[in-house]
Amino acid sequence: MIESIQALDSISSISNISNSISSQQATSEIDFASLIETIDNKLEVSETNFNALASGENIETHDVIMALEEAKMSLSLMVEVRNKIVEAYQEVSRMQV
Repeated sequence: MIESIQALDSISSISNISNSISSQQATSEIDFASLIETIDNKLEVSETNFNALASGENIETHDVIMALEEAKMSLSLMVEVRNKIVEAYQEVSRMQV
């Protein structure tokens, strides 16, 4: 039961990042540095959990997998945002003046 709640917490944090991007896009003031820092923190947590599991420490496998998936989804979201920005830049650069 607790693991299910933890899974929902990690999913809600990913949706918080997504909602943050959506709301900030409306104002055109996206703070990419903080988004990258958040994703970097998630990657560090997942790497720490994985190393702890690999070294035999008492850590739940479920927690390790959830941290890895959360980091993966956050990174995928950031890559998609980057792709949209590059696509928009290319579209603007093709416009005739």
